[in-house]
Amino acid sequence: MTRAAGFAALAAGLAVWVVVQGVLVGVPLRSRGTPPEIDDAYTYIAKSVQMTDCFLQDCPAMNDLRGPLRAPTSDPEIRWRRYRAYARAFLVAHPLYSVGLIAVKSLGVSWERAYMIVWAAGPILFGLAFAYWLSVLWGPAAAGAALFYLAFQVFPGQGLHYVVPSNLTLAVAVWVWARLVKTSGDAPWSLPLGTCALLLTHPAGRLYAAAALALGWFLGPERPSGKRLVPYILAVCAIVAATLLPHVVRRPELSVVGDAFGTWRQTFVIPYFTLEKVVEALDRWSGPFGSLIAFGVLLAAGFAWAPARRQRALAATALVLAGLVAVSFAYVLPRYPAELFMRVWVPFAVFMTGALGHAVVTLLAKACDLARAGLDASRPEVRLGEWRPSPTQGLALALVCFGTFAGVAAKAAVAGCATMRTTIVYMRDRHSLAFDAEQPKRLLREAAAGDRVLYMQETPMLFFLTHGANALGAVFHPAVAGTLEAASMASPAPPAFAVAQNPVMAFPRTPRGWVRLSGFRSLEVRPPAGAPGGLRLRLENPAAAASLRVAGRVVDVPSGFSGWLSADVPPTARGGVLALVLPEGSSELALGGLAFGDDPLFWPWESKAVVTLLPGGGAPAVSASFDLSGLLPAGADARVLDDRGTTVLARLGPRGGADARR
Repeated sequence: MTRAAGFAALAAGLAVWVVVQGVLVGVPLRSRGTPPEIDDAYTYIAKSVQMTDCFLQDCPAMNDLRGPLRAPTSDPEIRWRRYRAYARAFLVAHPLYSVGLIAVKSLGVSWERAYMIVWAAGPILFGLAFAYWLSVLWGPAAAGAALFYLAFQVFPGQGLHYVVPSNLTLAVAVWVWARLVKTSGDAPWSLPLGTCALLLTHPAGRLYAAAALALGWFLGPERPSGKRLVPYILAVCAIVAATLLPHVVRRPELSVVGDAFGTWRQTFVIPYFTLEKVVEALDRWSGPFGSLIAFGVLLAAGFAWAPARRQRALAATALVLAGLVAVSFAYVLPRYPAELFMRVWVPFAVFMTGALGHAVVTLLAKACDLARAGLDASRPEVRLGEWRPSPTQGLALALVCFGTFAGVAAKAAVAGCATMRTTIVYMRDRHSLAFDAEQPKRLLREAAAGDRVLYMQETPMLFFLTHGANALGAVFHPAVAGTLEAASMASPAPPAFAVAQNPVMAFPRTPRGWVRLSGFRSLEVRPPAGAPGGLRLRLENPAAAASLRVAGRVVDVPSGFSGWLSADVPPTARGGVLALVLPEGSSELALGGLAFGDDPLFWPWESKAVVTLLPGGGAPAVSASFDLSGLLPAGADARVLDDRGTTVLARLGPRGGADARR
């Protein structure tokens, strides 16, 4: 294959990768108001905010959280909650990623938008990184074929379609590895600078940096000169410094002791699940080829047909990556089986896919030669080993090769699209929370110096810390509930505010805090007899005009409407069950609020009403109770200040009677 044809194949494979993976990224981003994988997203964002506002982690929120989250306990569940919350709030594990996020934020966008911009750069970033690495190892044509196959692969838990610190570290690692292969281990700038970047991006960077050292050593001369040793010495010094620094620097927190095993049984059960994950990953990767035998034959052919000048680099890379996989089996993390394996499996799978690409490209090139020889008798004879096929046999073999590879490619694409569809739905719907920056703004306006906030869930806490709540004290309720450390809620002063998850999250399909009503036949509201008159509904209708019946009265919702509509509800209906019959068919109505009288809030907190959605087809009903006593600790005196989206901001204590306003 000519050089031009090889680079054309690389460009085509890279284009397919960017388009397919771009769809995998773009669809969830366009359909959400908050970042996908929102719990991880606000962990990364909160760490970036810390770098600018609370670098030494000595602001009021961090000072309040540190003690209770580090307190020992014999309860394994409480210990896990504290470990997880402490790592998310304090551990500085990816400063280089945070610096990049801060740089994008400086362009004038919100933290959430900055995160989405970085997240969406994955298809291009990883496409270029793997294109370069695979081209150096296997050649541009094989890299293009591998990228086409990989474009439809989704690596569970460690996808290559979005940028988070662990995956960004991998992109840096393959670039360093490619430079070492390209220079036969002599990379005076790439190795030390790349090692520093790896160490500053994610803890896994230490493992990748060690792999780079081993790879460069295998590729270099048997007796390296003093000058050639300098970058390796610098890289080793950087790794040692990164290992020792957490023992020297007290703040910010650079290391968190791992969560201990809860029971002896986990020691034996978790490795079993690790092996299960390994088998699942292998099956997902090799599935489109129909059988492991065919898959193995192609892999062997890819290595056997590699040019002699690349054999050493391929052998060294295979040895180093196999070593990473072997090391991953020794790392067992409770609650996250095969966590390290799922990370290091990605570069190993990409490398082996390069071998598949090389086998495919070589066979196709040979088939093209046979086809040309079969069609043009004047061309030289083509041999396959000792076999000299006739023109007819050559043409038939070429057609079989093309048909086989086309079938495998189509199967890979179809299977990949099915997996991608599931992944898109997962990323779109998982943790479909709706956070409104006006809530933390109001908290900061109304809070006095020394006030503390009680957080009932982890992700809303990280959201508030992202938007200025580091300046206030903080209590993380799941870490202290039912323990001796619960006294931290009252010392030095009881919390003045609380943040909890809105009960509207009990309903399915709540993007942006709106409840999608399609698929439900009716809605019931159970207000107390003393509920104020006049029912108001906050509705959104992007489709054709629709009508619903409220207590026997018709309420029309125009097409394209978004806002509040009033329904004249008779007094007798307010003492029992108030029924709203929803329109039949494929109406796209969404409910974003339900209130009585002139209540300025979105949901009926004052009347403590229960709202129930009744689906068709005999499915169970779904209810949400808008009573703060079910959201906060027993006995809490509270009043809702703001209930936008899927979080609730409430004032606690004697000031709880303050007027609520939007």
